[in-house]
Amino acid sequence: MSIAKKVSAILFFVVIVGMLLLLIFWPKKEFSDNENRVLATFPEFSFQSITSGEFMTGFESYVADHFFMRDEWIAAKTRTELLAGKKEVNGVFILKDRLIQKMDGYDRTQFVNNLNAINSFVECTGIPASIMLVPTACEIDKSMLDANAPVENQKILIESAYARLSENLSTIDVYSPLYSSRDEYIYYKTDHHWTSLGAYLAYSAASKSLGYESIPYNSFDIRHASHDFLGTLYSKVIYDDMGPDTIDYYYYTGEGSVNVTEVVVDNGREQKSYDSMYFEEYLTQKDQYSSFLGSNQPVVTVKTDSPSGKKLLVIKDSYAHSLVPFLSNHYSEITMADLRYINTSLDEKVPLDEYDQVLFVYNVENFTEDQNLPKLELTK
Repeated sequence: MSIAKKVSAILFFVVIVGMLLLLIFWPKKEFSDNENRVLATFPEFSFQSITSGEFMTGFESYVADHFFMRDEWIAAKTRTELLAGKKEVNGVFILKDRLIQKMDGYDRTQFVNNLNAINSFVECTGIPASIMLVPTACEIDKSMLDANAPVENQKILIESAYARLSENLSTIDVYSPLYSSRDEYIYYKTDHHWTSLGAYLAYSAASKSLGYESIPYNSFDIRHASHDFLGTLYSKVIYDDMGPDTIDYYYYTGEGSVNVTEVVVDNGREQKSYDSMYFEEYLTQKDQYSSFLGSNQPVVTVKTDSPSGKKLLVIKDSYAHSLVPFLSNHYSEITMADLRYINTSLDEKVPLDEYDQVLFVYNVENFTEDQNLPKLELTK
């Protein structure tokens, strides 16, 4: 063997051993602030786990999650792929001034099952109900993508969903106001959520179905709570050439304004009370979007001093978190229920007969993927 080959072999061996030692001895984190998720733990080592393939699958996830300088490698990979001409990395379209999460398909069976579950719930409970399926930026900003970009037509998908729903369910068109305001700051640049402005447009669109008169936009006081928000899409690609996002809080103190008296968060083990819908401690953390009513939890209840006495149940994903502060101006109580974090049927967790209205709020991509809608089936 030539000297050059020997040196190469030794260097390769040193690198492999070095990476292994770093994987073993480098301090491990249980939670990734950047990705806002729990990192994989070392898999159980047993004869069964090895023969079934579970050990290797778990080990691959563990290595990927705890790889030395993982974020730096993700950033380098993104830059390399952009230089190679790619415009989509890790399911994210990278544009000059924003990141957009790709939606290029959906499970049609799951989609129909979810619609059937909602229909059954509405027919069985008899509670006046409305639904809001929200298009993501991948639909509203589609014109910014390449003409041949492989993305789902969410407008048609929403129309198809609404056509399959019960006549006893009111459907809310949020596509139209969002599309009309597509040049405004209605989606975050680095996150998959809508901004407070996007949520306000949806709040106004819902007024007829929910039976209130929306508060004019110029009646709100707007506070810029943060100018350094880097969201979920940034975490997937570690690419920030477009700069961070701004988080805005909207306050209404005009005629007929209401005050929040208590916010109760039930995480399934205990309940905690807060005096505001804006949890500002999250502004010092990576997950700043959770400053809107906290992170996803099984049940969150907002109580106000509204004289209306009306109670609204919101069955939702995280898009509802920045919407509920607007809705709270018209209700004495709003309960958000997230079926993903409820381990029983909904009616075992929430007293349905106490609510005057139900509102379903999902971004359309989440709705097509969610496997928890069967929890709407009544057990009583």
